[in-house]
Amino acid sequence: TSAASPVRADRAILRHWTIRTILKPGVWGSALDQILRALHQAIKDSTGGFPIEAIESEMAKRGKSLAFDADLLDELVDTPYKHKRTFALLTLLYDWVDTRNEFHVDHVFPRSLATRAKLRDHGVDENDFEGFGDKIERLANLQLLPGPENIQKRAQLPADWVRAQHSSEEARNAWLAGHYLYGLPADLVDFLPFYDGRRAIVRGRLAKLLGARPDDIREAATEMPAPPPLPASEATPPVEGALAHKSKAARVSTGQAKQFYATGLKDLVTAGALSPGAVLRQSYRGTEYEVVVRADGRLESD
Repeated sequence: TSAASPVRADRAILRHWTIRTILKPGVWGSALDQILRALHQAIKDSTGGFPIEAIESEMAKRGKSLAFDADLLDELVDTPYKHKRTFALLTLLYDWVDTRNEFHVDHVFPRSLATRAKLRDHGVDENDFEGFGDKIERLANLQLLPGPENIQKRAQLPADWVRAQHSSEEARNAWLAGHYLYGLPADLVDFLPFYDGRRAIVRGRLAKLLGARPDDIREAATEMPAPPPLPASEATPPVEGALAHKSKAARVSTGQAKQFYATGLKDLVTAGALSPGAVLRQSYRGTEYEVVVRADGRLESD
């Protein structure tokens, strides 16, 4: 573990730097050959870990500073759904997500609700129709969801969907906090005040993350549990497929060798394939059973 910690710290620093270079306009534009040569030399001259301080110093000398001022933060927090930097912004905000797994960019309040007819049905003032159509497509109404959850959610109101997914108030609150969904309203009519509040939360979070000091990033990376390793071959399937492989192996005829993979719920939670607070349901002999997945991988029943 001690040997792996510096590697994880370097990966976190490199990830943070890469995302910032994507989000800061003009970094990879003019004089690209010169900046790449300077960065290569900084890495070549370094000893120890990833030389983030030397790299950013060289970039600043060439007018490629990675500082984010208030105007740029406002521009980023108003990024529209289809913009090329949207996914990078969300992976920065949802830093617990393992993007080796399938995650979708989801509208918290579905965009299909922003028609004039549906807004009118929900009691929205016609003077607010234009604001709904614009804001429902921007970053403060977006989140990352595992693919299957996003498909299941579809056009449901978010509060209804969250209640269906998480039966206990504690599980719901934990999930909502992890997605910056404080004060999630029950109906569409309250979307605009919710949007303004979440926009302020997301902007503050972006300011903190984009301005994070390298030492803080390293410390956070070494304190977090290491994600499961990427599969080397079909013999070691990815976490999200391990249970399916195991189930398939158990059905093999007795004349063949069975394969089993030691993947537990904690591995799935760590990998981002299963969210803390997720509700698992199963019917057995006419009785419905329901448990909630805890952050440590253990199951909790009512």
